[in-house]
Amino acid sequence: MAIHQPAWSVLLMAAIAAPACAQSGDITFNGEVTATTCDVSFNGKVGENPVIVLPTVADSSLRMGNSAGRTPVHVHIGGTAPGCASGGVAMRFDPRRQASLRDGRLVNMAATDAAANVLISLRDDRDQLIDLGSGWISPVVGLIPGGTDILFHAEYYADGGDAQPGVVQAPLQYTLNYQ
Repeated sequence: MAIHQPAWSVLLMAAIAAPACAQSGDITFNGEVTATTCDVSFNGKVGENPVIVLPTVADSSLRMGNSAGRTPVHVHIGGTAPGCASGGVAMRFDPRRQASLRDGRLVNMAATDAAANVLISLRDDRDQLIDLGSGWISPVVGLIPGGTDILFHAEYYADGGDAQPGVVQAPLQYTLNYQ
């Protein structure tokens, strides 16, 4: 037995030292840089960093699993810059930046006097829950003269128990993808 052990050791070392086969290739990245973007307004207010104010609701309306305070968010995209009246645009929510998520909803990030057990849910224009955990992208809508709209809704959602009174604040970064 001891005579064969060095032979096995040599074979094992040769197998470990053998180079692994790998595949290689080239990756090409294509893109475009543009000098202009279209004008954007949220619920009629022009600006890139909107604040959407949900209505004040009673904590009694937010029992575990219930929603309240649904608020439409109309995003209007248009303007006179080249490309703002033709082509298409989609809105993308990026939950990895400035947002905490649980179950695809935004967690209340209020620093003081925060409401407990309250999340913010978003729903698309067909009333389907937007799962922010998956990095939601709206369908592409055509840009037309006078502008185009993307609609979604925001609402309070009670999770982890009945809602407790307090302030709610939930940031979320968005990107408009022009096509």
